[in-house]
Amino acid sequence: MDTKEYISYLNSLHNYNAQNENAYAEKNIENDYYQKIMVDIKIVDYITKNLEHSEPHLLVLTGQAGDGKTSIMVQVLQNYGCSLITDQQEQIIELPNGKECVCIKDFSELSDAKKKEVLQTAVNLPSEGKYAFIVTNTGPLINTFKALFDQEEDKNNAEIELIDSIDKNDGVIREISARNYKIRAINVASLDNTYFATKFLRKVIDDELWQCDHENCKECNYCLIKKNRDLIKANQSKTEEFINLYYTWLASHGKRLTIRSITEHIAYMITGGYDCHTIEPQNAYDYLYPNLFFGYIGITKNPNADKISAIKAGREYHLDSKRLCSDEALLINKDYKVFSPSAEKIVEKAAQANLDLPGTNEMMHRFYFFMNTRTGDLDNQDIADIYSKNYKRYLDLTRNDGYNFASDRELIFDGLSMIYTGVRTDDQSIPVTLSRNTGLTQNIQLVVGKLMKSKINVLVEDDPGAAFDNENSPKILKIQIRDKGKKPLKIDLSLPLIDYFEDLRDGVIETDIDPQLSQGLEKLKSQITEFVKDDDVEDIEIAINKSDCLKFYTLDIDDQEKKIYCY
Repeated sequence: MDTKEYISYLNSLHNYNAQNENAYAEKNIENDYYQKIMVDIKIVDYITKNLEHSEPHLLVLTGQAGDGKTSIMVQVLQNYGCSLITDQQEQIIELPNGKECVCIKDFSELSDAKKKEVLQTAVNLPSEGKYAFIVTNTGPLINTFKALFDQEEDKNNAEIELIDSIDKNDGVIREISARNYKIRAINVASLDNTYFATKFLRKVIDDELWQCDHENCKECNYCLIKKNRDLIKANQSKTEEFINLYYTWLASHGKRLTIRSITEHIAYMITGGYDCHTIEPQNAYDYLYPNLFFGYIGITKNPNADKISAIKAGREYHLDSKRLCSDEALLINKDYKVFSPSAEKIVEKAAQANLDLPGTNEMMHRFYFFMNTRTGDLDNQDIADIYSKNYKRYLDLTRNDGYNFASDRELIFDGLSMIYTGVRTDDQSIPVTLSRNTGLTQNIQLVVGKLMKSKINVLVEDDPGAAFDNENSPKILKIQIRDKGKKPLKIDLSLPLIDYFEDLRDGVIETDIDPQLSQGLEKLKSQITEFVKDDDVEDIEIAINKSDCLKFYTLDIDDQEKKIYCY
């Protein structure tokens, strides 16, 4: 393989220099290097197995642009011994069961009239004993499906049923609308894809692709691209660990990246936008892959790196600015033995060249994230320092079963107590109160019900996407609240919510919380309030938050005397 051509190919996967002719799957799959770095995606096995062994139906693979839908179709067709014909919108293949399957890529890019024609044909094929396989973005699919119906009521019902199937995302074939169209909808956008990053990285740095002609390459001695690839190879375990933690952290905070975004991020992390024709002698440490990963050149923030969506998404968390327990060894004692042998000298040189300059500590943190040698409890402490002290446990809970959730229940109980009353309670119940959505606890609140600690549980449930990929799909955490005679209430328990509860218990007051977390809190409060309130209770109870405790009073209204009694 020609390494120079390969490096140019890597640069074509990202948007940094507007060299992104291969950033889109239809163009990319025609490249000779595509098969070399293509990651096998688990859902492909599910589709291959279930498409032919199920009754004739329309399989709709939907999601956002860049979610890897076309690549999935490519791999499915390869499993059937076929190749995707990129210059054809429609392709007919024969399944092993002898039935025809019409495959339609780029549905979203068709004209509105053509979309309607194509989809109408596709939904009718199962009634003819044939299969259909469509790749599309979600919005155009829903809008076009509605357009197949004439009556407004039929349009609305069809839209609701299709959206419900997409939201459930369980791979079940459903008869949608009164016409009983047999559709299996798979929403790739709701599936976890963080596993893709490490698998893609391994492909990208494979030795077969890096057969550099050292004797005839005058740039080899100062090539930042070769330096980055070699350092990643030497620090592969720690690099993979950090990359996986980073993408999982973003996803847990509502910033799920597409396959395309992850691909361009990793490609840019290695090349920095340079190729063998533009590389120049410069300080190697400035362009080390930890700096490029975070969008820096040395200690300087590179604004152009915001073109890489994964870099822009992570900027606001300032992970490289946090204080670490390892800072004493790293920044004060300047003990560079915490780095791997491959990185120690270059990190020391970078530290000396930027001594006492603003941004040096952050740069040292970036190097440390990817190239330190700490393991076990020390490594777990780093995860707590860089992200949050609940992050490691959150990862354990969403990837395993059988944990004792007693401490989690205590945390949730204390957090809810602070939310509703402003104080932690030693009682076994929390008064659920009504208050303004200001984030400030009012001194006088109306009590609408009680929440018992014994009725609170934490559940770990399978993600619906586990039907497609049981190996890589994380579990979902839920708060469960039970009450006699009622269906248990289940509320999603996100990492930001866990961290917020922890901050409340520790007395940390957040005046500017993430909008996503704010919406989640208000939804949680409204769900709990609706669940515990008793409309049959005639007494009016109020809670008064005094300086040292919470006092409860019952109001009795005397209609005859026109008086209100408080006792």
